[in-house]
Amino acid sequence: MASFLIVTVLLFGIYFLSYKTNQLLLRLFFLTTHNLPLTTAFLSLLLYPGVVIHELSHLLMAVILFVPVKSMTLVPKILEGNKLQAGSVTIEKVDPVRRTLVGIAPLFVGIAVLWLITVYMLPDIPFLCHSRESGNLYYQIDSGSLPHSAGLSGMTSNTILCNNHQLAFFRNTGYQIPYTILSLYLIFSISSTMYSSKKDLNALLITIPLLLIVITIAYILGFQFQWIVQILNQLEGLFQNITAILIIPVTIQIILFILLKTVFSILKRQSS
Repeated sequence: MASFLIVTVLLFGIYFLSYKTNQLLLRLFFLTTHNLPLTTAFLSLLLYPGVVIHELSHLLMAVILFVPVKSMTLVPKILEGNKLQAGSVTIEKVDPVRRTLVGIAPLFVGIAVLWLITVYMLPDIPFLCHSRESGNLYYQIDSGSLPHSAGLSGMTSNTILCNNHQLAFFRNTGYQIPYTILSLYLIFSISSTMYSSKKDLNALLITIPLLLIVITIAYILGFQFQWIVQILNQLEGLFQNITAILIIPVTIQIILFILLKTVFSILKRQSS
């Protein structure tokens, strides 16, 4: 249960930090170019890998739930008001439950992709992994509380942040620094774009009230909700691993935020 709460806090933290960081990047690009459409294009290009994952997540969930897809595009285009749309997926009108699931799909797919990058692409981080024997500086997987079909159980006695599961393509020791930079960039891009937009969450205006009504009726009828806590406790190991995965994007966002705030502080002092 504790790890679930930590994951929730980390997700809110990434959302807040990525929003602030993106705003600062927009300001920095605009100060450099003095061109709003070009500034928007630069930021969209920077985040484009995450945008692709975001839109494909909508598409994948729509296919799984048999939701008809009207159109999909991954080609950026300028909208009215010089706003740039990096991509979009348009679905037919269906029930609010399926619309909600399609809308929130990027968050879950985003976390899954972050796990793949962290485990199979990102090289060991030296200051975290220099003492593999001690086991004190990284998260150890608790495979006993994970479902065997989850794919994580095969990593018993290994780690999330310090692992030996890199794909063969990424094991070339001469390219570890470029692979690290590429991995951290992808983690930044995906974590910044895995949150749903207001349009994606429109169905929640119907789904949440319906859910609250169902919960209220169940409570009045004497239904016990202890099984929810029990399930969360059973998934404690899984949430610990997600926590380890989210530590990297949180750290990246914090570092970028501090660097950008420092840059603007210096520019402000120079202009005064």
